[in-house]
Amino acid sequence: MQAFVDLASKNTVDFVIIDVVKLEIIKTQDIDWVISHIYPKLKSKPIQKVGFIKPHNVFGDVSINRLIPCTSAINIRKFTTIEEAEQWIFSAASVMAS
Repeated sequence: MQAFVDLASKNTVDFVIIDVVKLEIIKTQDIDWVISHIYPKLKSKPIQKVGFIKPHNVFGDVSINRLIPCTSAINIRKFTTIEEAEQWIFSAASVMAS
């Protein structure tokens, strides 16, 4: 996660796809750390959309649900395939380019 923050700090990142298909579970203390340390750093970035590729595991899906903020200026969605996420991201990118 910190590597992503560093990347977003050095480059303009508008759209993100995060593949967590193989995720099994995230410990509560790790979720709390991401929320308290990573999210505040990302708030100042121009990220508009984040697409998660849903885990096959129900525990991983619950973990991701806990990571997705209830209120956010960023549009966040979950997808079953990377192709769905790409279509969603690229449709927004083509609108921005117009």
